[in-house]
Amino acid sequence: MLKESDMYEPLALMLSSLGYTVKGEVKNVDITAVRGDETVIVEMKRNLSIDLLAQGLQRRKITDAVYVAIPKPKNYKRRAWIDIMNVMKKLELGLIFVTIGENGSFAQIVSDPVPYGGDRMQKRLKNELSKEFSERICNVNTGGVTRTKIATAYVEKAVHIACLLERYGAMSAARLKRLGSDDKKTYSILYKNYYGWFENTEKGIYGIVPDWREKAAGYESVIEYYENKVKRA
Repeated sequence: MLKESDMYEPLALMLSSLGYTVKGEVKNVDITAVRGDETVIVEMKRNLSIDLLAQGLQRRKITDAVYVAIPKPKNYKRRAWIDIMNVMKKLELGLIFVTIGENGSFAQIVSDPVPYGGDRMQKRLKNELSKEFSERICNVNTGGVTRTKIATAYVEKAVHIACLLERYGAMSAARLKRLGSDDKKTYSILYKNYYGWFENTEKGIYGIVPDWREKAAGYESVIEYYENKVKRA
């Protein structure tokens, strides 16, 4: 059975070919694509539904350029879709069809969203999305996946610290920053210890708990990335 995540690669390839940098699952958005000052959002579903349209309208709070993507309907005839396309235009949402085939998969834009004026909330939410997008270093998330841990920028920063501590031993936040951990968040991540990976071995010195990898289950790809990064440093 076709999964939403099956559509991610052809959509990412299409957007990349248009000059966008593409990342999956940023701030709960299936696909975010950035090109200069432009931000495009794509939400994927196996069928065009009220839920998908409602989700698309929610994303309009972030950016004007929002598309919904679905598998291309079998026996698609444009005339039969005229009413649906009119609804899409009134909602100011774009539509993308994705064709999944044994001989290759691809995505095609059926209609573009109609631009409309933004507001302060849109600007704030777009800034939050852009901040998370830019702080993601290892792009390991696949858009459209469910029941899977999402590697946020915060997770990446925490994993980087854990890999440094595992390689070099207990140390201060200041030394971790000198070794390349995040300049602004290192102390906060250690102090809050949200994931339970760290321990305060003495005043101002932090180490890693023995079972941190078990606690970090689901983030293996992120750990591998930062292990290699630490080894190369």
